[in-house]
Amino acid sequence: MALLHVMLEIREPLQLSVSAAHFEHGIRTDSDEDARFVRAHCEALGIHCRVGHADVPALASLWRTSLEDAARRARYDFLTMAAAECGAGCIVLGHQLEDQAETLLLHLVHGAGLKGLSSMDVVSDGRVRPFLHTPRAELEAYVAERAIPFRDDSTNTDMRYARNYLRHQVFPLLRRLNPRVSEAMARTASIARRADALLDGHTARAIAGRWKRMPYGAFLYLPNLVLSEETARVFCGLAGVPPLDARQTERLVSRAPCNLPNGWRARFSRERLHLLSANGSGPMPPVHENDFSAVSCDPDTDCDGIRTQVFNTDAIVGAEYRYRREGDVFAPLNGPGTQKLKQTLRDAGIDQPFRDCIPVLARGARILWIVGVKPSAEADNRGATRAVRVAYHGDLPWEIEGGGQPAAKEVL
Repeated sequence: MALLHVMLEIREPLQLSVSAAHFEHGIRTDSDEDARFVRAHCEALGIHCRVGHADVPALASLWRTSLEDAARRARYDFLTMAAAECGAGCIVLGHQLEDQAETLLLHLVHGAGLKGLSSMDVVSDGRVRPFLHTPRAELEAYVAERAIPFRDDSTNTDMRYARNYLRHQVFPLLRRLNPRVSEAMARTASIARRADALLDGHTARAIAGRWKRMPYGAFLYLPNLVLSEETARVFCGLAGVPPLDARQTERLVSRAPCNLPNGWRARFSRERLHLLSANGSGPMPPVHENDFSAVSCDPDTDCDGIRTQVFNTDAIVGAEYRYRREGDVFAPLNGPGTQKLKQTLRDAGIDQPFRDCIPVLARGARILWIVGVKPSAEADNRGATRAVRVAYHGDLPWEIEGGGQPAAKEVL
């Protein structure tokens, strides 16, 4: 309520348009009354108010997380949606100094690193917290002086919640050591935030040229790289994965496959860490024909089988450039016979996430050339009188500046 009235005071000088949003968590029996109170107050002020509802206890069970974490996630999801609906440029939140100190201590007792000790920032991810350095007592005085109505959350005294326990039991003891402990902890959070930003920047520079965004997510090239907690966390952040918890970070550092926030998954190959998004890559777009060229040549023209391949002209009549499909088959040049394409890719040591991203030259279900891997028996040009040299000029899935290496065990 204090935040709402402050925003109304500054909207004209700063030429702001202000809307309100209230989220009802479904935890308390009287929370519907809170929602009605907020909506009625906003109507009296001429402010549009969006109200959201969720059964947070049910979500906590579904997401296998704590009630507080589920409430935070559901609340922010609603606020993000509400901001998009009204075209808001930012979300303004009412966190204050004591909230910052409590957040730091909560993170500390769970063994957080610099990111966790940084707690909240005044401006981050489209969210603004103008009261973050303001003591709660000042906000209470502001509300009292202006006779601003408000409601108390009845669960704020429930000691089953960690934050309440800190607020009512731990911080009174800490204030015996330092009456301004909240300010001191906020200062520590600020120091940690600056140090974390420096470390993030250093780590991001260290892995530049070793990672690549992909249709399925992203991958990181691992050889000669120390996969530290910081490296894993920064790479996940660059790829778009929400913040990791300690267990997920530990599994990544140990190079173990694991599930990550919001449906992301981590999978390791011999040389790479792949991050797979919840939705996968979806249907691959058509291969860019401009990435290929085909010119007439002598049948014995040199080629490497990786980026260039010579074919008997008759062998590629009716062929197309595309990605793999279910049912594709491949007969390796000088190989044992026809086999399923997926078996060929597996035998060649192609990382599973790459297999849908490799361009192929195909005629029907027969693969004539797996670009970047090897050609088929149709590339046998003995006795040919006319030939075509096909070249690929695009990027192969595993190629990244400064770190790309051949992905196949067997190449021609």
